[in-house]
Amino acid sequence: MFLKKTNHQNGSALIMAMIFGFVVLVCVSSLTYVARYDLLSAKSLVEGESSEQIEEQYISQVNSKNAIALGNRKIGYYDIDNTLVQSQPLFSHKNVAVALYGGDPTAISDEVSHSLSYKGEHKLTKNIILKHLPKHSMFDYNEAYVPINIPYIDTERMTEQQQNYHLNKTKKTNIKKHGFVGYFEKEKTWLLLVVDDKAKVINLQNLDLDDNYKLKIGWSLVKGVWSMYLAVYDKEHLYIYKTKLADLLQNSAQVTIDLASPIEIITAPSQIQDLTWYYTQNNGLPSLAVASVYYEEEGSLSVRTFDLSFNAEKNAYIGDLKDSINGIGRVAANKVHIESLDPEFTLSKSPLYIVAGTKLVVYNVANNEYKVQKFTMLLEQGTSHDPIVVKKNAYSYFVITYQGDSYLQYLYTKESDMINKPEPKIYLDEKIQRIVVKYGLKFIVTKKHLYIDDFENNQLNKINL
Repeated sequence: MFLKKTNHQNGSALIMAMIFGFVVLVCVSSLTYVARYDLLSAKSLVEGESSEQIEEQYISQVNSKNAIALGNRKIGYYDIDNTLVQSQPLFSHKNVAVALYGGDPTAISDEVSHSLSYKGEHKLTKNIILKHLPKHSMFDYNEAYVPINIPYIDTERMTEQQQNYHLNKTKKTNIKKHGFVGYFEKEKTWLLLVVDDKAKVINLQNLDLDDNYKLKIGWSLVKGVWSMYLAVYDKEHLYIYKTKLADLLQNSAQVTIDLASPIEIITAPSQIQDLTWYYTQNNGLPSLAVASVYYEEEGSLSVRTFDLSFNAEKNAYIGDLKDSINGIGRVAANKVHIESLDPEFTLSKSPLYIVAGTKLVVYNVANNEYKVQKFTMLLEQGTSHDPIVVKKNAYSYFVITYQGDSYLQYLYTKESDMINKPEPKIYLDEKIQRIVVKYGLKFIVTKKHLYIDDFENNQLNKINL
């Protein structure tokens, strides 16, 4: 799926270059029942078929169609009522990317209460279980455009304490939307915010930002209410904003106010190279992990890692130096990347992965509320993009790095410093622009081709672009 830009687009299809959607490669099996309201013909009703015959016809056509409509409809003397009981995303836990807010369910399971009445007399009620593909999230294929994706979460895997904190009294979220809903377009002194095809300009003229400023979106979910967090930053400046998802979708005036009023930051870091939203506890608001770079006297790169957590009493984010990574060597600052994970898709405490030159540093807070485990490993080469961390199973992850014409797929043993030394996968005379993990496969994008590989590094397909 590609976005279509409105009349503010300047010729070239920039949004197509920014947001890369994939054609569905895997159809979800085990579809129990799917239906449309036009399945019962008026002719069959007039002919006075029995309720059982009508229901058989309904279910037969349910299986042959690929949609179901909710609500009540009257056809002749018959009333059909379909009510959604619950909708639950189904997640795979094998060969899936596990970046925070990046959960991508393989299917959505809907339970529908279906009833049939004739002349006001109730004839039957049954539950229909159907599975369908989720609404997909989008990827930023160009830094000028940043997509807004409402995260999918696995509420069934949450503990009772997590459900009580994150969900409303009915154990649900207040807004049922998921996936892609809009995007930010970056300009020098303003942001264009587009949500549900409605555009709004956010003024940045009062901020001391250079032309290469960046955006990073985070989310909180408290008592069923989603809020979006926006970090706007360059090397020396950082601004944090917050707005509710309900306002983002329905109240643009409030969003304008929210995105014009940055939250105060006490002890903000400088020399910011990269940052990510992450969780320091299972039941809490997201914090910012910031990778700040500096060069030692001999020219070796070092990284300072900062935590910026929200202090409710001061109504401000407070910066705190957490660790330093030294001895990286004479490498460029753009070889530093930081990524947060959510392996269970439950908004739990986030492991942090930092690639700095050829060093991989993993901070693991998953097993202890107060003590952070740190593991340091050496990679074969640095990376020009954020590392892609893929859950292989409950005990190990793949870590994918890439630059130039090659990528490497490391196998990392969870909560350890054990990592293998892989052979690079090389695409001669082609520069890898992006790697995306979906459907248990790797999609490698170059200027000329789209390659599809499995996690045994076998090439399954090659598509000309």
